[in-house]
Amino acid sequence: MSIIFVPIDNRPCTMIFPSQLAEIGGYKIKIPPENLLGIFKKRGASNKILNWLSENTQKEDILLLSLDMLVYGGLVASRNMNNSTTECLENAKKLEDFLQTKPASKIIVFSSIMRTLPTFTNEKILLQSEKIKKNIKKLYPVPSLSELEFSDTLKEISKDTEMGDFFDEYILCRKRNFNINLKACDWRKKNLIDRLLIGLDDVVCIGPNTFEAEKIKLLMKDDEKTIVCNGTDELAMLAEAMIIKDEFSLNPTFAVHYSSEDGALKNTIYESKPIKNVVDEYINASGCKIVKENADIDLFCKVHPNGQKETEVQHLEKKEKDEIFINKISEFVKNKKNVAIADVKYANGADIHFTKILLKKINPSFLMSYAAWNTSGNTLGTTISHAIIRYIAKKINISNDKAHIKFMFERFLDDYIYQSIIRTKMKLKCLVKGISSLNLKKHEEEKISNNINREMKQQAEKISKIGFKNIAPKFVSAKLPWSRLFEISIKTK
Repeated sequence: MSIIFVPIDNRPCTMIFPSQLAEIGGYKIKIPPENLLGIFKKRGASNKILNWLSENTQKEDILLLSLDMLVYGGLVASRNMNNSTTECLENAKKLEDFLQTKPASKIIVFSSIMRTLPTFTNEKILLQSEKIKKNIKKLYPVPSLSELEFSDTLKEISKDTEMGDFFDEYILCRKRNFNINLKACDWRKKNLIDRLLIGLDDVVCIGPNTFEAEKIKLLMKDDEKTIVCNGTDELAMLAEAMIIKDEFSLNPTFAVHYSSEDGALKNTIYESKPIKNVVDEYINASGCKIVKENADIDLFCKVHPNGQKETEVQHLEKKEKDEIFINKISEFVKNKKNVAIADVKYANGADIHFTKILLKKINPSFLMSYAAWNTSGNTLGTTISHAIIRYIAKKINISNDKAHIKFMFERFLDDYIYQSIIRTKMKLKCLVKGISSLNLKKHEEEKISNNINREMKQQAEKISKIGFKNIAPKFVSAKLPWSRLFEISIKTK
C-alpha cells in the first residue's frame, strides 16, 4: 500500500518530514516531481499535479492532498492576491471532479486558514503588513461586526491613501480562500473525502484567521472526521499519524511532563494561548487521550518558566538548572518507557544548554521522537505524530529503525545546530552587512550556503560521536532550499 502525497510546498518540513515519517511507519510514499511543486514565490503547477495524481493513483492507495497546492500552487501562493479567484475556483472544481471518481481507498485533504499577514518577501510588503495589522482589529473586534458594519468599516479603511488598493485586494483574497475551505467542508459532508484537516497558519496576530476558524468549527461541529487546529506545516504529519491509527485501530495514550508547571500555563508566542492548551489540542486532534500515569507514550515538554521567547534571546539569558528534568527523562528511558521530547522553551529553535546536556546523558535513538523547530505547534505536531507512528509501527513489528534514527539525527542537526546556533549567527552577519535574510540574492545565497554546509558538517561529526554513539547516518550536505535563512535542507545517508 502506498500513500500518494501532494505536499503544501517543497520545503523539507512539509515535503521531506512527512515522507520520512511514512517510511518509519512502513509505508511507501509517492510525491509529484519536485519541479511541479514550485519554489518560494514561484507557484506550483496545480493542473499538472492533478494530472499526475490521476495517472499515478491506484484504488488501494491512500491520498494525502494539500488543498493549498492543488488550488493555489502552494502555501505562499495561497496568500497571493494576484491569483485570480476564477482560476482558483476552476482548480477546486477540477479537484472535486477527481474526488467524485473515488480514486483511492482513503482520501485525506488538509488546508490552511490564511494567516493575518502576507509572506514577507520585501520591505514594501513588510510595511504594508504593519498597516494591515493596525487596521484589521477594526474589522474583527470582539464581538464581531454585522455585515453592514463590516462593509462600512471596510469603506472607511479603504479611504486611507497610504493603503491604496492593497487592503481591498487583501480582503478579497481572504474571502476567496475562506470560500474554498467551505467547499472542502462540503466535500467532507458529501463523503467525497474521508478526513479533513484545516490549520490556522500562524496566529501570532489574531484577527480574521481565528474568526474564520470559529465559523468552520461551528459548521462542522458534528463531524469528528473534520479537525480545525493551530498550525499548518505539520498537518501532513498529523494526518499520517491518523492514517496509521485508523489502519491498525490503535490509540496510544499520552502522559505529559513539563519542566515547569508555571511555564506550561504561559502563552506561546505564535499560538496566543498557553503551551498546555497547545499540547492538549494536538494530542486530542490526533485522536489520542491524555492520562496521568501508565501511558503508552510519555511526552516531556521543555518550557520557559517565564513564558516562551525567540531562540536568539537565550544567548542573553541565565542558564537554567536542567539536570533534574533531564535525569527524569533519563530514568524513563532506562526503564524502557516510550519517551518523546518537545523542546518549546524558545520559538524557532532548541534550548542550547538543555540539548547539550541531553545529548551527553541520553542516546537520542532510544527516544520515540524529538523536535524543537519553529512554532510550538510545529514542534508538537512533529513530536506527537512521530511518536504515534513509531509506537504503532513497533507494536505491529513493521518499524524501520534506520529511518527512525536518520530522522532523529536530522532533527537535532536542524532544530538544535542550525536554528539555534548557526542561523542566529548568520542572521546577525546579514544584519551587519545590510542583507535581507528573508530574501537573499543569488550570489549571497551561494556564499552563505557554502558557509552553512561547512559548519553543519563539523557539527554533525560531533553530535554523531557524543549523542548517537557513532550509529548516526553520514552527513552529506546542507543547503538553503529557498532564498532565505529560515529553513535548511539536510541530506544524510
